[in-house]
Amino acid sequence: MGYSARFCDEWQAESSLGYNGFVDNKTKLDPEDDAATANWGEMWRMPSDDQLYELNVVCVWQWTMRNGVNGYLATSNHNGASLFLPAAGFHWNGGLSNAGAGGFYWSRTLYSGTRPYNAYSLYFYSYGVYFDSNYRSDGRSVRAVRVSQN
Repeated sequence: MGYSARFCDEWQAESSLGYNGFVDNKTKLDPEDDAATANWGEMWRMPSDDQLYELNVVCVWQWTMRNGVNGYLATSNHNGASLFLPAAGFHWNGGLSNAGAGGFYWSRTLYSGTRPYNAYSLYFYSYGVYFDSNYRSDGRSVRAVRVSQN
């Protein structure tokens, strides 16, 4: 089973959405269902909602092009470290959408509000960067983070 399908099916907090009323009440992905862990090993994981939110608010964001690819350069106000996130678009309804115009990145955290079919994500276009939730069935990028040694 691909990671997109497992990401979509892993959490169920509402019985009307689970198969035959299935509920597991998980709020974050297990390592075996985390795309970063599965592809890079146990020292890596998808970021939490808190990590993506922090990235959104503590960085200066500059729309730029690197090696012919549009995206944002996020530079930390705390330590000056920077990170380039490509505008890779997302997969939806069988096709790629917004490639070169927008970037869409998953967290490993289920949305805690009234939409259990969503997960937290960071997304952007050239005009702004946002932190919100989106349908777990959409194919979005994963930016792995290193697991803390603490």
